[in-house]
Amino acid sequence: MFFTNHLAGMMHRYLAYDKTFNNKSASSNIYSNKVTKALLIADEQIGNIYKFAKNNSYEIMIASSIGQDLIKEKNFVNAIFIEDFEKMKAKLSLDMNIMRCNAMYPDLVLKFNNKNDKNFAINQIESIHDEYGNSIIKSQYLNSGKLTVNFNIKDVVDTDYVFLKEQRVQARELGLSTFKRGKATAYHIKEGIILSSIGIKNTSLFPSNISLKNVKEKLMKYMLDK
Repeated sequence: MFFTNHLAGMMHRYLAYDKTFNNKSASSNIYSNKVTKALLIADEQIGNIYKFAKNNSYEIMIASSIGQDLIKEKNFVNAIFIEDFEKMKAKLSLDMNIMRCNAMYPDLVLKFNNKNDKNFAINQIESIHDEYGNSIIKSQYLNSGKLTVNFNIKDVVDTDYVFLKEQRVQARELGLSTFKRGKATAYHIKEGIILSSIGIKNTSLFPSNISLKNVKEKLMKYMLDK
């Protein structure tokens, strides 16, 4: 298995500036070839893998669960991030073992030892909210049934103070700090791709609305049948 994130990163930041993908982009913009260069790197990587596969009687498959598309340009103000997770745990009375997993901002991924700890922690973390009662760190994808939880850190207007239940507290008391976010020009869409070196002639196996959960089994069967 081979994974690269360099192209996704370039698309998030610079897709709107690339004249290949956006006709309105100025060709003289200093960012105008960032995505194209990233594509060329990916093309070289895939080419090397393809040569290796053919020389060793392997087949390759490229699968992406999601894609990206242009979004309306947005100027971000100061955003919140978790600078001191241990301070947050103490303030929220999370006296338990929690593994903080690697994740790309604005996501926070935590792994728990059991369901009771997981559910208690979700309630405590989501009790941090803004002046309108909206949770600042919100859980998502909870239907997996696993002990790993993905949280999303929301943008807020006031980054100096937050609310913990009904109490207004300084953000730094919860281990929270701020930073200046840059601009984003593209973001995730639900459509992905499936490419195979042996070709996929029976497209009915992978309809456009297929769930990612159902792809793995079909892919393995398809490759083994070949």
